[in-house]
Amino acid sequence: MHHTNSKGAIAEEQVMIWCMNQGYYPFRAVMPVGPIDIIAINEDGDTLLLDVKSVSMRVNAAAGRNKPEPISRTRSPLQKSLGVRIAYANLETGEVRLAKHKN
Repeated sequence: MHHTNSKGAIAEEQVMIWCMNQGYYPFRAVMPVGPIDIIAINEDGDTLLLDVKSVSMRVNAAAGRNKPEPISRTRSPLQKSLGVRIAYANLETGEVRLAKHKN
């Protein structure tokens, strides 16, 4: 298992590689805290503004569920207005998933 302090850095690296594999040129934010972790652009000019999260699981026994389910994160009002998408990085499998947001 990954040390808590390194999970975010590993997740960001994983998403950077995923972006490159999808044909994007990824750029990391300079500020350590902010609404965007990675900006990625492809040759067509399509841009992704990403907030990277490592996948976390929990069992919701109170709701009658025994199987671990991924924890969903919400975007801040600023992230919503900027069009930021949450990119979930699974540190165990190497998979990256972009959240489907309503706006």
